[in-house]
Amino acid sequence: MIERKPKWNKELLTGTWVEKNQFDYYTNDSIPKPPPAPKPPAPEGFSESDFHNIPRYRIDTDSIYLDYNYYRSKSKIQINTTGEFIKMNLTNHHIDYNVQENFWRIKHLTDSTMIIDKTSNHLLGRKHNKALSNIKLIKIR
Repeated sequence: MIERKPKWNKELLTGTWVEKNQFDYYTNDSIPKPPPAPKPPAPEGFSESDFHNIPRYRIDTDSIYLDYNYYRSKSKIQINTTGEFIKMNLTNHHIDYNVQENFWRIKHLTDSTMIIDKTSNHLLGRKHNKALSNIKLIKIR
């Protein structure tokens, strides 16, 4: 057998990522939008600056964090040796309530963009697993 070489430098994953289509929508003033709804009051332990209307994924060497609205989620991650797959147990209320992201397949990775397929499942078992394809993420930090 031949050992497979890494496709990407895993250090490129480190940083804060957002979905490009949502980022473009919220930052492009030429796209007509409904009037902004007022931010909900910050829950105890949060400040108004902790509010994020776009889901933000922050990846470090061994964990992934998701910040959306005032919600925060964290999961340990496992990255395979080629850097193509990430396993996690990340609760994601942006997709739907009681949904957990389990698996990302990285199809493309640079220092500023990442294209992934992701798989999630419903924690209460009422709905089936959900697969989303060709999601483009951009690095904001």
